Amino acid sequence: MSIAAPLRLVASVLVLVLVSASPALAADVHYAIVIGNNAPPAGEPLAALRFADDDAARYYGVLARLSESVVLLTVLDADSQKRYPTYAGLAQRPTLKNLRVALERLRPSMERDLARGDRPVLYLTFSGHGTLDARGRGQLSLLDEPLTQAVLYDELLASIPDVWTHLIVDACHAGAVVGVRGGESGELDTAQREGSAEEVASLLQQAPLARFPHVGALIATARGQEAHEWQEVESGVFTHEVISALVGAADVNADGRVQYTEVEAFAAAANRTLPDPRAVAHIKVRLPVADGRAVLLPVAALRDSVRLHAPRAGTLGRFHVELGSGLRYAEGHLSADAPLSLWLPAGAGPAFLRTASQEAAIALSGPPVALSELRFGPRRQSARGSLDSAYSRHLFESPYGPDYYRGFVDRYGLTPAPQADAAGAREPERSAVLATGLWVLSGAALVTSGVTGVLAFERKAELDDTALERRAHELDGEYRTLGTVSLVSLGVAAASLGGGLYLWLSADPGPSEEHVQFRVHGSF
Repeated sequence: MSIAAPLRLVASVLVLVLVSASPALAADVHYAIVIGNNAPPAGEPLAALRFADDDAARYYGVLARLSESVVLLTVLDADSQKRYPTYAGLAQRPTLKNLRVALERLRPSMERDLARGDRPVLYLTFSGHGTLDARGRGQLSLLDEPLTQAVLYDELLASIPDVWTHLIVDACHAGAVVGVRGGESGELDTAQREGSAEEVASLLQQAPLARFPHVGALIATARGQEAHEWQEVESGVFTHEVISALVGAADVNADGRVQYTEVEAFAAAANRTLPDPRAVAHIKVRLPVADGRAVLLPVAALRDSVRLHAPRAGTLGRFHVELGSGLRYAEGHLSADAPLSLWLPAGAGPAFLRTASQEAAIALSGPPVALSELRFGPRRQSARGSLDSAYSRHLFESPYGPDYYRGFVDRYGLTPAPQADAAGAREPERSAVLATGLWVLSGAALVTSGVTGVLAFERKAELDDTALERRAHELDGEYRTLGTVSLVSLGVAAASLGGGLYLWLSADPGPSEEHVQFRVHGSF
């Protein structure tokens, strides 16, 4: 009998072991429903918004590079259709009926993901008007009927209880809808404050989010309907800050994974010196209880992207990137020691990286672009239109970087992004995945050792019984080969098991539910 047959059997066993262990190496599968509604609620004395449809288009542009399926619910105005010519045919009316249909259409795919051991992740974004009904309950304005807290939780999220969900909402009274609120009518003063442990515990118990440990929320609300929109960026200011953060400007450790805390700190730095309280978006953050280190967006997974990067921002200072369409795509102000890592949409160039006095063209095709490769020259294009002085002078005035981020997370007792505090810090989730992989390898190697060991003993027994010299030579070679494979596999199994245990035990599990905090701030 040739040794090839036993080795083929061993290979088959390895494949079966690896396939059976595949749920442990689960992948995230992303979905998104993006909503933007300029129209005011019926019967309310509110003017139509200008850029809620643009906000939705901007979120769609990012999430479509990540997600398996994205639903766009908005009505693009004439200017937006010129800027996003392909989106008009994709967009559906922002109605509650269409929202229900969209979630119902995505749910079977997410259920299949769960069945095979993968992790579905849903993004639900809303930009538009928010109001209070006669009983003081918050609701988000859609074209047919409002999205209330009861519908959001008891109907929509309750239908997908095991799906990781990120809520990103920019609307007045958004806190009253999402259930992250404080003070009268869900509004607080612009100065940051942190509730006592008792207040935090009470809020968490009362909040609908407490029922959904896999749901996180990032919301903004402003006191004036015009205060949070800015003509220069043709977007809501909060959306502009969040998009800038998500495409990498907030990635303080350049690990390609933007966490809630990084977005929160980045926005706080951007708004820090705004002098007019009406211009400051009140940002409220609720981390998913199930994971205090939740990643809001794995930016390195964005498809069709060109990365602009530098290990240190150096003297770059305040900057923005403008695409060839004229869209002010991303903006920031990085400290000298902060890394620069922006994932820009491929094929949208040439784009321009602009500072206060200089600009450089960026080719949005081909390999990653290093900041040091760019050729800067004097800016030839002045700012367009009439700018609000508070935004043009003070938004992103404060630099964001490792020092600001450490101060921010220390102030609120948050769990920092991995390696933000020390170069050798481990990423818990990555350690757990590596540990699981080592255990899978250990199991496969142990099975291989057992199978080849049994085959080796069979060859030895047949060798002792045969009197044929040629057959004895063949059996002796097979016995030695199989025995060596068995011993080596046993060593690999032991080493992999020990390595997995070390990684698992050394990983920081992150904060428990009782450490999750409720935070509201306008500036830091």
